[in-house]
Formats: sequence, C-alpha cells, structure tokens
Amino acid sequence: MCKLLVSTMGALLLFAFSCFVFPVAVAQATTYYLGPDGSDAQSGLSTDEAWASFGQAWSYLQPGDTLILLDGVYAQSLAPDGLSGTPEAPITIRAQHDGM
Repeated sequence: MCKLLVSTMGALLLFAFSCFVFPVAVAQATTYYLGPDGSDAQSGLSTDEAWASFGQAWSYLQPGDTLILLDGVYAQSLAPDGLSGTPEAPITIRAQHDGM
C-alpha cells in the first residue's frame, strides 16, 4: 500500500511539474462587431470600432468567436467562404438587438 501511495504521489508531482514546463495553449474566444456605418480599417472589437463588411469578419473569425451585427440594414451577401467553428467552439453570429 505504501509503495502504491509513493508511486501515485510521484505521478501527481510529475504531472504538476509538466503543467508548468509545458503549458497548454488555450484559445481565447473574441467578440467582434459589424455595423452598416463601420469601417474595415477599425479593430472590430467594440461597437465604436465595428467593421463594415462580412468579408473583413471572415478573415478574423475563429472557432469560439462571436460576431455581433449592429442594428441597421445590410446590403451585402453573407457568404462565410467555408469558415466554420467546431462542435465544442462554434462561431456565433447574432444581432445586437433581437426583434428590432
């Protein structure tokens, strides 16, 4: 029993050490904004810095990200060019205010 406890403790210590030496990269989900009065020269990271085109958004969106469409009328096609999320991290596109 004592031998099993020592080997278990050793394995736990090795695991804890490896977490510090070999950290796992975790992707951060980002929320972007797109609006009819936006500009593709902006960051897309806030309502005041919204992009103007879906094409700009497609070049940035990654699995887990969210694209919020600001209120307004959009006169452009919505063609994501094969862009997709994953079952664990979908790409979400939603309206700023539903039902407006």
